Amino acid sequence: MKILLTGYEPFGGETINPALEAVKQLHGQTIGGAQVVSAQLPVVWDSVLPKLVAALEEHQPDVVISIGQA
Repeated sequence: MKILLTGYEPFGGETINPALEAVKQLHGQTIGGAQVVSAQLPVVWDSVLPKLVAALEEHQPDVVISIGQA
């Protein structure tokens, strides 16, 4: 099984997004037999879908979990 975790880039003048940092820490790990991969998404509405589709095509995950700061 492969899990894709997504997190958003920093926004609102922040230099980091804690949710994205957590996602990055899990990238490449195997948890409970599942391979974890990650992708960073932009916070600009019309830019999210192309990045998400690219990550789905690249990784072909069984599960997608999106993590957010707010």
